[in-house]
Amino acid sequence: MNGPKLIISFGRVLSILGLGVGSGLISLAHPVFAMGVWADSQPMVLGLFGAGALCFLGVGLQVEHSRIARRAALHPVTLTPLAIAIWSLLISPWSDHPLRSVFGTAQSGQGILWYLALSSLMAAALTVYPLRRAWWGILIVAVVSSLIAGLLGVQGFDWLYPWLADHGMVPSVRLLHFNEYLAYPGLALVVFAAAAGEDRQKVCSWLLWGVALSVLLLSRNRTAWLVMPVALLAALCLRNLELFSTKRLFGLVVVVSLAGILPLFVVFMAHDGPLSLLHSLWSRSVIAHSLLPSVIDSMKHLLIGHGWGSVPDEMIRNIPISGIDLYDSKWGGLGRDIYHSHNATLEGVMAAGLPGGILAISLPATVLLFGQRHRLWLAAFLAISWAAMDAFWFMIPASLPLIALASASVIGRPRRWCSVPSLVPFVCSIFGGLMLLSGAVALLIQGMQESRLMFAMSEANQADKLYLPMDIQGDGHSLAAILTEAHDALQSAPLEEKTARTQQLSKFRKLLDGQSSSIASSTFFMALVNNVSEEAYSKRSDNLTSADEDSLSKRWAQRIMALLREAPMRLDVVVPYFNWMMIKGRDQDLINRIEAVKALEGVDSNHPVLSWFDGSIALKSNSPAVQKNGLMLMRQALRSGLERFMPVDKALKDALG
Repeated sequence: MNGPKLIISFGRVLSILGLGVGSGLISLAHPVFAMGVWADSQPMVLGLFGAGALCFLGVGLQVEHSRIARRAALHPVTLTPLAIAIWSLLISPWSDHPLRSVFGTAQSGQGILWYLALSSLMAAALTVYPLRRAWWGILIVAVVSSLIAGLLGVQGFDWLYPWLADHGMVPSVRLLHFNEYLAYPGLALVVFAAAAGEDRQKVCSWLLWGVALSVLLLSRNRTAWLVMPVALLAALCLRNLELFSTKRLFGLVVVVSLAGILPLFVVFMAHDGPLSLLHSLWSRSVIAHSLLPSVIDSMKHLLIGHGWGSVPDEMIRNIPISGIDLYDSKWGGLGRDIYHSHNATLEGVMAAGLPGGILAISLPATVLLFGQRHRLWLAAFLAISWAAMDAFWFMIPASLPLIALASASVIGRPRRWCSVPSLVPFVCSIFGGLMLLSGAVALLIQGMQESRLMFAMSEANQADKLYLPMDIQGDGHSLAAILTEAHDALQSAPLEEKTARTQQLSKFRKLLDGQSSSIASSTFFMALVNNVSEEAYSKRSDNLTSADEDSLSKRWAQRIMALLREAPMRLDVVVPYFNWMMIKGRDQDLINRIEAVKALEGVDSNHPVLSWFDGSIALKSNSPAVQKNGLMLMRQALRSGLERFMPVDKALKDALG
């Protein structure tokens, strides 16, 4: 075997290996691979970057000697996610957290490296597609892993669980805590089934249809249940009427784009009116209304966004604008860790400005634009379903390889689109592969450090082994999650372990306090505020409460002020602190704290929470005029919607009139 053939063979092996690993990526959510704070998702992110690195290196080795590999590397479905990655990298110095934009959130990994991985998977899928044995081997991995994931998720059906429990059939493992992610594998499986039918592989086609429908049903994803049958029937009707042609292709691309954009308007309209009766739609509307101010607050953010992974911080900053109650809320998302906007267009604009949103819409449209002529109907189905799914959901890392395989199935052998020297795709592929490999190694180190820390926090008498793990994203999100989990574990710990665990938690808090000056993240500071609030109101018998009230008050105030500098509208967080000071009789301290909060930039000095506590202090005055003014302030606070932010005793409310 001569040199070029050997290089091509080695490159193919790497590409096949990368796609094979990617196709079974969901298996890394199994507890045996648990690592890091988000033990089910972080291994998948790491695996995605590793698979992407293999694909990039594999394609890069082939581009000089293989025409198919060169065309695959330069194909628009490869270049579109690459364009998102490059644009995001160029603007990352101006993002809120540049490294977080590179690595994405720990839960999904969606960021610059995520899009690099998607680009590499697209290129590798197009390269491997003509190698039919290898292709079918990869599809078998994808089919089996998707089916197993679906079957393990059967316990997610509330109506079915009792019957399964009665018959001892509840799976001992569930790969993720929700099933809806299976809609993307289900979509890919439908494409595989239809493509096999087009190739006259009837037995394979029927088997794939069976698995595809099973996975879609197990997904519980109502968006998929509604969109995919409609898109498939429409595509089949158009094919039978011979309405698919190159001349009409751009019209179909517009339809795909609208499938990604129009649902966003529907989501915004669901904030009130008849559409708000659909709870899932209303819930997404709350997210959208909370994020919109961060997009339009300046020309800078409209053009370049906040960077990938910014949704949690912006949600915390702007949630009061949504109009929901922040106390005793009907919206379940208030207590959840929402790390995605549930809309690809909005996510793209949030992260990378208008160019990011346009490129996000372009991803599925590009698949249709360059689909094979005899499979344009299938490309239309994939593109429309993908765009519609992205309008209400998001892809987990394990979804990307299957979407890449589905795209290659409708595109087939890549056509020549442009001509550049082979050195360009070679250098880009090798560089991209090394970036992904470096990212995977960095995440592996961080995940291992987080796991060691969490183990030490879960055991008594491990205070000497505590340290802060790497925080690659730089937003303290993982550290905040560890603190919250450690505090919850301490409250439920056996009485004999509480003293030792309290010492451990105190040491960890001190480590975080030393780190807090270098972190500007509302998610991080919210966790710190919640933690000290729980400490202040815990029973002394739980060994959680600080014996030094002055020290506790000072620490509490510092954390609240740090949060309000990042999120000046979140005045609901001062309520436990101000109530605590009133209970303790620290009236002068309360007056000083209220004035300090009012002096912060962006804080509304007439906010109902501040007016309420101003009035409460005034009622303690000996002056009837001051007391009268206090009553007026408290009544004004009630009329201004105070009960959105804090509870008010009914008897007190009645007394105020």
